[in-house]
Amino acid sequence: YRTAENCLSVIVTEDKNVDKIITKLENRFKKPWTIDKENYVFSTHIAKLSCPGYANSETEVISIINVFATETLKKMAYIDSSTGVKNRNAYEKELNLMAQNRERLKSVWCIVIDINNLKKVNDAMGHAAGDELIRGTVEILTTSVRNTSQIYRIGGDEFVIILSDFTKEQMEKLIDGIEENRLKYNQNRTNKVSFAVGYSRYQV
Repeated sequence: YRTAENCLSVIVTEDKNVDKIITKLENRFKKPWTIDKENYVFSTHIAKLSCPGYANSETEVISIINVFATETLKKMAYIDSSTGVKNRNAYEKELNLMAQNRERLKSVWCIVIDINNLKKVNDAMGHAAGDELIRGTVEILTTSVRNTSQIYRIGGDEFVIILSDFTKEQMEKLIDGIEENRLKYNQNRTNKVSFAVGYSRYQV
């Protein structure tokens, strides 16, 4: 069943088959899909929902799934489906919260990361190669920043990290750590990640 624009539901009547189906779906979505001679890897979120015993009819089961899907989609509204980090909606919501609580904030820093030559890579090597650079950038950033909830993808090739209660010295150490992790990531890779990094104290 298609229970929302970007959500599909599968009803399974025997518990023993559920985990097998989920495993097959996860394995299939890990493989690239060829569309118009281009390879794509789709980011998906697969969750299992057990319907209670009173849901005996198909209508009742679908109703429960619809509620579950709605709640899941609300959470996904703030997550970038391609990378798993927060998206621009979450970034703008965070800015609004910071503006409302500016008196409580001591020191807020903003790091902007812009992937170099992403469009050229997409044009020359295909979108699969470009997606690899995007995922690689996220891997580098999540390795460098302890709290991954502070990372936002606000554009196709642009990421922002918001950090609170950091000194300038801590910021500089973090920037050095990002570069160190980038070099480690690029070892033995032909499609190397390159990005520009800038940071400043955020004026709320």
